[in-house]
Amino acid sequence: MATPVREDEGTITGVGGVELYWRSWTPTAAPPKGLVVLVHGMGEHCGRYDHVADALLARGYAVAAHDHRGHGRSGGKRSFIDRMDNLVADIGTAFDRARAAVPDVPVVMVGHSMGGLSSALWAVDNQDRLAGLVLSGPLAAMDQANAVTKAVARALSAAVPTMGMVAVESDALSHDPTVGEDYRQDPLVFSGKLPARTAAELMTAVDAVQRRAPELRLPLLILHGELDTLAPPRGSQELFEKAVSTDKHRTVYDGMYHEIFNEVDREKVLAELTAWIDAHMV
Repeated sequence: MATPVREDEGTITGVGGVELYWRSWTPTAAPPKGLVVLVHGMGEHCGRYDHVADALLARGYAVAAHDHRGHGRSGGKRSFIDRMDNLVADIGTAFDRARAAVPDVPVVMVGHSMGGLSSALWAVDNQDRLAGLVLSGPLAAMDQANAVTKAVARALSAAVPTMGMVAVESDALSHDPTVGEDYRQDPLVFSGKLPARTAAELMTAVDAVQRRAPELRLPLLILHGELDTLAPPRGSQELFEKAVSTDKHRTVYDGMYHEIFNEVDREKVLAELTAWIDAHMV
């Protein structure tokens, strides 16, 4: 039987006056045991996480999410990250709204891909506000970003910030062919080439998260697909090894691509996610 749920949506104002779209799901049969804040990845939107929210709602948790600036139903140029610091600050604004709506319960943040990168950057300065941090296929390394590539990206970011540089390969998301097709057909997904400014900001942010990883001391779960070519698993391994958390675990799923929550064996991933959250919502 489906979990009775109240769904809400609205907008909040992010850095620089950008309007950010948010959604929340709250179980109504009993007070929520905790709050899970979902942070989506590059080019997509929070609506692609309905099934993740359903799995969490079934365990008695409230769930909240928002669309990053330049993504989904939020304002801003499509997939344009003017400054990663602004996007990270927006996460804090969305977190505060969700926390005010569901106070006095523990909170876990779950970030995927670029959302994992930005969640980690937010969490390192807000560790006492979280019961745990979950990173799904976090963007913590960029294999194609050598010194020359970084220099070119930064030059283009300054000269022609909106020029397209690289596109997400939708067939690298999941072995389930419907995932790639839905991604290509979704009008709220940006499937063009990422702007030069965005690429440069991501490169800088990857360096920053690795530099600050030794500051992470909160409970940490990292989940990654073995065959992820969009966010190389070696990045999350490096981040995991640097984190000083005494409560940390990393699972690499054999044969899985980037979107492990959308893989053909997604139920296994969701089961590990919800079990870990159950153990840390105390």
